[in-house]
This record gives sequence, structure tokens and C-alpha cells, in this order.
Amino acid sequence: MAALSESRTVPAAFGFIGAEHPFHDQIGPLREYITRSSAHSRLRARLEAGLPACIHAEIKGDYQADGWTLERCYYSIQYPEPSRPGGYYAWSLHYRRGDAAPRIVEFPCDPKLATLQRLWSAVPAGGEQVLRYVPLRRLTFLQPADRSGPARIGKVKKPHRCADGYARLQAVASAGEAGCSIPRPLGLDLEQGLFYQEKLPGEEAGRLLNWRNYQDYLTGIGEVHARLRRLPTARMERWDRCGVLANVWTDLHWIGFHLPEHQALLERVGHRLHRRMATLTPVEAAFCHGDFACSQVLCHELGWSVVDFDLSGVGDPYQDAAMFLASLAYDVPLFSHRPELLDAAAGYYLCGYREAAPALDAATLDWYRACAEIYHLALMLKKDRHCDAACRRAMQRLCRLLEVH
Repeated sequence: MAALSESRTVPAAFGFIGAEHPFHDQIGPLREYITRSSAHSRLRARLEAGLPACIHAEIKGDYQADGWTLERCYYSIQYPEPSRPGGYYAWSLHYRRGDAAPRIVEFPCDPKLATLQRLWSAVPAGGEQVLRYVPLRRLTFLQPADRSGPARIGKVKKPHRCADGYARLQAVASAGEAGCSIPRPLGLDLEQGLFYQEKLPGEEAGRLLNWRNYQDYLTGIGEVHARLRRLPTARMERWDRCGVLANVWTDLHWIGFHLPEHQALLERVGHRLHRRMATLTPVEAAFCHGDFACSQVLCHELGWSVVDFDLSGVGDPYQDAAMFLASLAYDVPLFSHRPELLDAAAGYYLCGYREAAPALDAATLDWYRACAEIYHLALMLKKDRHCDAACRRAMQRLCRLLEVH
């Protein structure tokens, strides 16, 4: 999600797709829909007034032997609106290949979350508070404390994903001492595609980090992450990690398709990863969070809390650690503004991690870190967050990790 609170202008939708791009004939008309909408006008007015707003977007392609085809995309303008249920407004454009025209909906209507409109129609203004809305996928909201009980967090998803996420949270919450607080599951309503979990205290670690304190925070987060790895895993789902390199090649092709000036380097990166895969240190499968990032770690006066176990399972802890390290450049405002601190930040996290876990093999970790950098580079393009400077820095990190020039 691209927050625009510090910006006074609205970036063009999927701005990396220029006139010569193969997707331009489809994306160009969608830009017209967006810029002519009243939601876009209100967004410009909010930004000019210095009010918070964000854009959540995604583009997906289908890769075949003859290249990429645009499969679908969406573009969602979102901002707080106290007069509406949930205190939130979202205008979303959805497009699928073959559509004569895009579909325009306003929250709580959603083409994939069928229960959301019915569920949200019963929410009074000033009631539940939207925390995050990802079109087509999920809504996370805060249900305030009332006579029936304390505040809790609710999640709305497609029913099968809702049941899966709740089962994973149950498995983690019942696994025993984790070295941090984990939210208790508080009920599942499959008919509504909704589950509740305990609201834990604290503030997102990424918002707390500054150049004076990031060393201590990241050392502590490293220790927390390593302790999570030791959770008992008998009841937890096991990941199949055989497809890691296949996914990396898909991401490399996606990046090269949109940024053809990097294609030659990306080919060398892919071949280097393939050659080095045989040298990776074998590791025993362990508990992995699946989406461990500073935004999932809460800091409070009594210690640490970790949330969002929807992707958790049993897998390769090197991959979990590598994804966290790659996320720092994108998940923490400090490192977006001060990228020169990233190497030191990784060192402090690893120092804390090694305090609580067996020694890490540096070469194996670097291999996974390179895979994670590629994943995030591809994600920047999928989520319409492309930035030339961020892309250049990610390429430099990738080349350092693999010693590619």
C-alpha cells in the first residue's frame, strides 16, 4: 500500500508502463477512468490539504512461452472518512483480461469478499474501525471494547482462507512459550468469512525505529524471531520449498519484462543462484512466521508481541530470516529515508538472532537473501510501488550478495 501522507501529488497509475510497453493499450484507458473519477479529485484535494490517504494497487500477468499477458489489475483510493461505517472510504477499479470495461466499486462492496457488504451494513458509524483493507483479499478491523468484552481484532477473508488462517493461529497459540505475546484466537464465523483474535498492546516496531534506537530494537527483534523458530510444530502445516528457484525465475522474468535494461544482469543473477543452490547448508525444518516484518512486531512496556500468523508453517528458517532482512528497505520508514543504515541494521538483527539460535551459515543466508531481494523487486512492480532509486539500490544489494557484476 502506497501511503501518500507526505506527498502533494498523485502518481500516475502503474507509471512504469509507458507508451511502448506491451500492456499500454490496456492500462492507458484504465488511467483515464481513474483520473476522471470523483474519487481521484477528492484524493488530490486531500493531499493538497495535507490529509492522509493511500493507494493500494496490484497488477498481475500470465507468463507463457511467448511472453507475458496482462491477467488482471486493481487500483484502490483509500482514506479515513469518519462519517462512513468503519470510518473509512475506498474507491476501487477492478479489471480482468477480456473485460469490456473495468468494474468500479466503493467499500464495502468487493467482487471477491462476498460477505463484506452484508457484514459491514450492520456496522454503525463510530463502531468498528478499519485498520487495513486489501481489495479482493482481506479486511482487518478493530472492534472497540464494550459491555460484552475488551477490544479485539477482526479479519474478513474468503471463507476457505479464513478457516485456514484461523487454524494456523490456533496451532501457534497452543504451541507453548514463544518468548513473546501471541494473539489468542477468539472465534470463527465461516458463514461470514470472519474470525476474531485478541488485540495485543504495543505499537508497530517499524514506526518506532529511528537512527538513535534502531540498533537495540533490531537486536531484540532478532532474538524474538529466533525464539519463535523453536516453537513445537507437530500440529502445523509443512511448506514445500522445492519450488523456491522456480518462483525466483518467474520473478526475474517479470522484472526483466518491465525493466528490460536490467535483463542481462538478471539472467546472470538467475544462473548464479542455480549454480549455488547445490552448496546450500542442509537445515532442519522449523517454525516459520511466513511474513515476519517490523509491521508484524509490536513493542510495549512489557516486551514484544508478534501478530499475523496467517502464513505460518514449518519450513526453512533461513528463508524466514532472509525475507525479514529484505523487508527492512520497504517496511521501515527510517530505512526508506536512510538506506545507508541497512547493512548495519541487518548486522544488529543477526546479532540478536544468533544469541537465541544455532549459528547461521553466511553463504546459505546470502543465497536466500538474494532470492528475497528478487521477490521484493518483483513485488514493487506488482503493487505499483516502483521507484528508480529503490530499484537501483535493490539491484546493488543483489549484486553484492551474489558477487555478480
